[in-house]
Amino acid sequence: MRNLNRKRLVTAGTFVSIGLLSATAWAQDSTNGRAVYDTTCVACHGDDGRGAFEGVPDLTRSDGRLLKSDDELFTNVREGFQSPGSMMGMPANGGNPSLSEQDVRDVIMFLREDFGDE
Repeated sequence: MRNLNRKRLVTAGTFVSIGLLSATAWAQDSTNGRAVYDTTCVACHGDDGRGAFEGVPDLTRSDGRLLKSDDELFTNVREGFQSPGSMMGMPANGGNPSLSEQDVRDVIMFLREDFGDE
């Protein structure tokens, strides 16, 4: 019986370790997010996130895009998105096919840190 409890404890510890490793593997890096924004997003969204030209959403609005969940923002960036009534849409990956899933997660973190508090 004692040996069985030890096996359960080891098994539970293994799952906890794997869970921590998974969380660490998906940790977000706002420095990379800034670099991604500066090379991919800035052309349309502008340095200040307010939109470089008409029809591009202002990411700094308190009632704007950043109210969406991270999952919804991730899907919008990865798959592309067109707002109802807008004549233009954002292409998948912001038009940059080399963006990784991690890059998208990082840019979302950057957006929330830099533009989410205005």
